[in-house]
Amino acid sequence: MLKATNRLAEAEPLMRQTLAINEASFGKDHPDVATALNNLARLLQATNHLAEAGPLMRRTLEVFVKVTRATGHPHPDLESVLGNYHILLEEMGDTQAQVADKLNDLLAPAGLTMQQPAEVPAAPVSAPSAPFVFSSASYSSFTFSIHFPGTKRLRSKT
Repeated sequence: MLKATNRLAEAEPLMRQTLAINEASFGKDHPDVATALNNLARLLQATNHLAEAGPLMRRTLEVFVKVTRATGHPHPDLESVLGNYHILLEEMGDTQAQVADKLNDLLAPAGLTMQQPAEVPAAPVSAPSAPFVFSSASYSSFTFSIHFPGTKRLRSKT
């Protein structure tokens, strides 16, 4: 509500408190902690504290990648956090190539990669070792797809 009413200075300490409580309650690698990190990072981004928002958003993505690796399925918020971090990196001055490199480095531990959709080899969904696109999104001038090798098609967007 404070964010919606543009009372961001009042919202920040409350978001930091929420993050501290969640970390103490659930541990640093819990999805609820990642959500609190994402919310705080987005607030800092909105107030142009990009240097502080960057590590928080990166940590958010790291948690969701760990969950994805542990479960074998993409976390439901993985795509939106990838988009948030992509936009933040661009705002911080990274080139498209730098953004792609940073995102691929973060996705690699879960066996995920990001590529342009045109680079995806055509393969039947039933082929167990064929990579597939489970998600595709466009941010700014950069379109990406997340490839989850060796699994059945979960969902796709165009």
